[in-house]
Amino acid sequence: MHAFKLPSLCLLLFLLLSAEKCEKSNVNKEHTSTQKPADLVLLEATSMKWVAGIKEGGSGTEYTFTVVVGAKKPVAILDVSINGEKQEYAVIKQGEPVSNMPVHIEQHDTLHIRVSNELSIDTTQALINYSIGGKTHQLEVNEIEILETQNRP
Repeated sequence: MHAFKLPSLCLLLFLLLSAEKCEKSNVNKEHTSTQKPADLVLLEATSMKWVAGIKEGGSGTEYTFTVVVGAKKPVAILDVSINGEKQEYAVIKQGEPVSNMPVHIEQHDTLHIRVSNELSIDTTQALINYSIGGKTHQLEVNEIEILETQNRP
């Protein structure tokens, strides 16, 4: 009879400890899900030098910043600075064609912010200024992945 009680007690103790661990895990998940999402989250930042495929066609660097919008209020990209200098940029919604038309940015949108210039800038930092409901914010980019140089036709 004692041999039967010991395994049963061990099993009961194991089940109680497992249930307590699962309960704590669910509490942590609930806590993190109620945290406010970031307004603009950087997914990826890359730079790629390019060289034109024709003589005197030029060369330069193209930067791409992929971000996800977490803000519920309207978001507008104000400017992009590389090495402290404002650059011309284009905002493209993922899955939509590249165009000169303004982009209506909404919560959960994935955006590609592109900067292409004829400067050969080696940097791993940038600054994206944006506004939410008329209030200005900054997204600091502290690491930019440098991709292999591309020859363009």
